[in-house]
Amino acid sequence: MMSEKIFDTVRGSLAALGVARDDHLLLAISGGPDSAALLDILRRLNGLEFRGLTAAHLDHTVRGRAASDDARVVRELCAACGIPLIEGRLDAGEVDRERARLRSLEGALRVLRYSFLHRAADEAGVRWIAVAHNSDDQAETVLFRVRRGMDWRSFSGIPAREGRVIRPLMGVSRREILDYCHRAGLQPVADETNRDLRFARNRIRHLSLPALSHVFHRDIRDLLLRLGDLAVALRRVEVRMIDGLLPDPDPTGVEEGWDRATIEDIPTCLREGMILKILRADLSFHPKGNLIVDILRMIAEKRVGRISLSGGGALLLTRRRLQLVSGDAVRPAPGMEWIWPVPGRIAIPEFDASLTAEAKGFDGLLPFPRGRSCLIRKRSVRLPLTVRARRSGDRIQPLGMQRAKTLKRFLIDRKVPREERDRLPLVLDAGGEIIWIPGVEISEKVRLTPGVPEEAYLLRMVEMEDGDEA
Repeated sequence: MMSEKIFDTVRGSLAALGVARDDHLLLAISGGPDSAALLDILRRLNGLEFRGLTAAHLDHTVRGRAASDDARVVRELCAACGIPLIEGRLDAGEVDRERARLRSLEGALRVLRYSFLHRAADEAGVRWIAVAHNSDDQAETVLFRVRRGMDWRSFSGIPAREGRVIRPLMGVSRREILDYCHRAGLQPVADETNRDLRFARNRIRHLSLPALSHVFHRDIRDLLLRLGDLAVALRRVEVRMIDGLLPDPDPTGVEEGWDRATIEDIPTCLREGMILKILRADLSFHPKGNLIVDILRMIAEKRVGRISLSGGGALLLTRRRLQLVSGDAVRPAPGMEWIWPVPGRIAIPEFDASLTAEAKGFDGLLPFPRGRSCLIRKRSVRLPLTVRARRSGDRIQPLGMQRAKTLKRFLIDRKVPREERDRLPLVLDAGGEIIWIPGVEISEKVRLTPGVPEEAYLLRMVEMEDGDEA
């Protein structure tokens, strides 16, 4: 009876996931209980719910001889069922490179595995890739993301359908799968890496969940699944609300991006989802939490600037708009410099800024301007001034300090975000001294003395208006 229940669950899942009668499926099979059970079920449904089935098996090259035994078992299973099999094997160097990039062996193997499956699906000419994740995998994923402190949207866990990848066993527990294998006379392989506690998922499976079940709630798995379902429902509501409040930009409009005033009027509780909507046009994965926090802080503090994104692009925040820009518009070329006539004005599109300088008498009594305006001692300035981005080895003697320090250390101490440092214009005198970093600090070498009247320069930086040209 249990076997028939799983069979009916998978049959209903295929229909709900969009599998049609004339579709061909590719099954990812490791030889373990989950994929062996799904192979047996799909074999029985082949010709009824869909018209063709191909299997794909990948040797990850991390289990040595045991992997060869797994491949042999998979071949025997597929041969017994009359199912074509596509095999692949990862190169050790390929695994090492991906592991170094992602800093995770689990993550590297996952990326490489799905890459192989998509190639195999293209080779076989199939529409769907079926993988054998079950409801226990889902509960473990939700707990993993809770433990990592990820945002609540991630608690929705593993999607039942993700592009062409489908997961027909998501409504079935691991216990039910093992029972199915026993009743069907299947002899799946046992993967010893599933008990290797170096892997975070295995620690959750064998240590965290049993402990939580014993100490807090014996139905912890079901509670985690309900949490995942709730996250899915809430995300759907959030998306509908944000789509209503923040429409997609008009591609035929004069201005690109999103209106900042509209964004600032959106309730705070929806802003994180709003940022996700804006970024999803540029990112192919869920952005890190610190990126979201940085953007939200800039919006709340009404700051302007750029925040770098993966792939070389950036999110540009001006006084009026938020706009995704390509990599070639993100930062000035390292060797570029601009001569700033003093007194005079210069517009620098690469910094999205306009700089003005005027002679100004300082009476010794009025307070100094701060931020994007500064007042500096005229007789200490060696003209002409130049403007450029930071370079390796730059130093500055900040206001109030007796010695110079590296610009890198200074910006770190001032907590200037890494992604903004290359976007800061530096103002240097004719001797190559950094005398002003607009919005950040002036140099001790050009400071005025309170109570001492003398000639000065008033320097200002403003965001470029539409129509400004260099």
